[in-house]
Amino acid sequence: MLEVVVLAAGSGTRMRSRVPKVFHTLLDAPILDHVVSAARKATPTRIHVIIQPTMQEFAEQILARADVNWIHQESQEGTGHAVLQAMPHVAEGATLVIVTGDTPLLSAKTIQAAGSACSEGVAVVTAELENPHGYGRIERDSNGQVIAIVEDKDASQAQKAIREVNSGIIGVSRSLLEELLAGLSRNNAQGELYLTEIIKLAFEAGIPVKTVKVCDPDEIRGINDRVEFAEIEKILRLRRVRELLRSGLTLRDPERFDLRGSLTTGLDCVIDVNVLIEGEVRLGDGVYIGPGSVLRDTEIGNDARVFEYSILESTHVGQRCSIGPFARIRPGTSLGDEVRIGNFVEVKASQLGTGAKASHLAYIGDATIGENTNVGAGAVTCNFDGRSKHQTVIGDDVFIGTNSTLIAPLNVHSGAFIAAGTTVTRDVKNPSLVVSRTRQREIQNWVPPTSRRKKP
Repeated sequence: MLEVVVLAAGSGTRMRSRVPKVFHTLLDAPILDHVVSAARKATPTRIHVIIQPTMQEFAEQILARADVNWIHQESQEGTGHAVLQAMPHVAEGATLVIVTGDTPLLSAKTIQAAGSACSEGVAVVTAELENPHGYGRIERDSNGQVIAIVEDKDASQAQKAIREVNSGIIGVSRSLLEELLAGLSRNNAQGELYLTEIIKLAFEAGIPVKTVKVCDPDEIRGINDRVEFAEIEKILRLRRVRELLRSGLTLRDPERFDLRGSLTTGLDCVIDVNVLIEGEVRLGDGVYIGPGSVLRDTEIGNDARVFEYSILESTHVGQRCSIGPFARIRPGTSLGDEVRIGNFVEVKASQLGTGAKASHLAYIGDATIGENTNVGAGAVTCNFDGRSKHQTVIGDDVFIGTNSTLIAPLNVHSGAFIAAGTTVTRDVKNPSLVVSRTRQREIQNWVPPTSRRKKP
């Protein structure tokens, strides 16, 4: 019976933030969420997360998890003290794997390995690092047996030369852990209860201490400041990018692709440079995304093309659509097949039927537009009266002339023709021509103000 304890009560002052370190968003989720997700994949019976009481607000708002048992560490007295807070919540007979909440690259495989290796004693996950600064060192005797974990602040120069480091991941049975925790002391540089001291206590009691060495040292990398945050975020992003490349996606430059959510692609998709993906994005077959575009929670159909610097958010795009450049598609919009949204067109909470077009310089908000309707340059749906939003419904095969203004609520019958410069205030009930313009006047012998003589 496996249970996982996540140590996440550290303030993370080196992040210099009002947000606790483990709740900073790394790509698409808080740092802690990455760790909890890895723990969940190891299929434990329970996951316990130890936090400060002041972090509960973040836990509820940012990382609400029904399967996580939040435990408060009222005072920060070390990792050993933190684990003591969890002990009353752990089932009798359970095997515990203790991990740190700031290691987002941790895998479920490593958690499972630590749980399996501690059947006869204590298991410690270790790694060989070129630069072990900041990590506790694994000290062994002449026979290669682990005798202690020496924290970096307490290590001698000889101990600091050791490259095998503690990952912070320990596997141990509940009963043995309870026994070892009782022997912890505060005889260290910090005056705290170090969980790592149980390794020395186990060795002195003749209890076997096994090590599980990770193949990829990045797994145990913790985040302490913004530099390490950026480095680990890049590692995680490139891991996901490689998976996408292997699945058949073409990226013009993988180093200039910003993936902060989840991306599912069909066959023969191409994404150009400096594209940002957030939330859940799905691309059909043969989709092209141009440079500098942003996609958030959007689904795009087969053979659609999104040209440079377009922004699509919470949008459904049909097959063979053409969007941009410099288009903005806002939440609640659905585009049918073969829709054309051109440069400097904004569409919000609207539905456009198959073949509809708004090729340039238009605003379409809270509208339903039928098939093969053309919206001219400068056309605007006036959807807001200062208090409420109103709908504009336009039928099939309608022509909306340049610089037309449609004042909602409004219905325009299929086949209608709105002449350029027209302001439409009443429903158009028949497929007719609608014109509302003032008569053009031409004033002869007019003198511009700059040419007029000043009065004496």
